[in-house]
Amino acid sequence: MKKFSLSGENVDYLQYTKIRNKAVKAVRAAKRKFEKKLAKTAKTNPKSFYAYVRSKSKTKDKVGPLKDDKGNVVNDDKIAAELLNAYFASVFTEEDGSSLMELEVRAGKNLDVHLQSELVEITSNKVLNKLNKLQINKSSGGEGLPSRVLRELSNEICVPLAYLMQNSLLEGVVPDDWKTADVSPIFKKGSKSDPGNYRPVSLTSQIGKVMESILKDDMLECIKKHNLITENQHGFVSKRSCLTNLLVSVA
Repeated sequence: MKKFSLSGENVDYLQYTKIRNKAVKAVRAAKRKFEKKLAKTAKTNPKSFYAYVRSKSKTKDKVGPLKDDKGNVVNDDKIAAELLNAYFASVFTEEDGSSLMELEVRAGKNLDVHLQSELVEITSNKVLNKLNKLQINKSSGGEGLPSRVLRELSNEICVPLAYLMQNSLLEGVVPDDWKTADVSPIFKKGSKSDPGNYRPVSLTSQIGKVMESILKDDMLECIKKHNLITENQHGFVSKRSCLTNLLVSVA
């Protein structure tokens, strides 16, 4: 274009438009290729997909500015975080376990004797299996260890992690790092100045979630073994859902 501005010749302008159109076409092709790749890998790499979608959004979700109980606008980030933390803590409910029923086989036999001989044992093989299934694109939790690091070092750390988890289970003590979470407030609806219009999303420890997954698997195995779940149970059961419940209901 600069050459055409200096010369004023039509041939220079035609050469410029030809090169410009070629460049625009190449950029569009590269963009389509990139977006197709994002769409194909959306399930395995959702973080990149949604980051791209958010980058195209015209509106950005921001927290606040919040108002305190007296209606004053809070500009200090620390005070705003304390307001949100106070609200999230106020709506937290602690279940009362005093009224839980004793587990019994449908034949009427108490399970205490059986369960005492089936204590959960966290082995290095169980830990290794869970670490190898971690999604490498997941964000790290409170301990700051990315899933990629845990997965790539799975063979080296499965034994000490199994030892820590088993002792945590036997002693009834959970490491503080496994209980620490990075909490982000997500706006729901209504006024953005009201802390009650936000919900918390927590990033918890990947190691803690590995232990929880192992415990869940062993508990479900025990429950199935002793026939504790009826055929009418569809929620929180593998390969069952609201759809299977509806199908059984209308059958």
